[in-house]
Amino acid sequence: MVRASPTPTATPLCPTCGHEVVCITTSVTVRYQVAVQPGCQDLLVIDETLDEEGWDEQAPASCEACGWRGQAAALNGAARRRRA
Repeated sequence: MVRASPTPTATPLCPTCGHEVVCITTSVTVRYQVAVQPGCQDLLVIDETLDEEGWDEQAPASCEACGWRGQAAALNGAARRRRA
């Protein structure tokens, strides 16, 4: 899994402890186009498509600093901006 380094904001995000870094859980769909290779049991990947779904206010969110869990709608300030 690729993790970007968190960039804290000036606005506290966690509604419980005010921490500036929280996690928002989203889904990613990967679609593979595959074909059979003659003389081989493995499939050959011809194409790969990655679709990120972004998040909305119902997306699960959490704070690793205090253990808070809820939805993105409960986050303070900048986190409410949707990513889609």
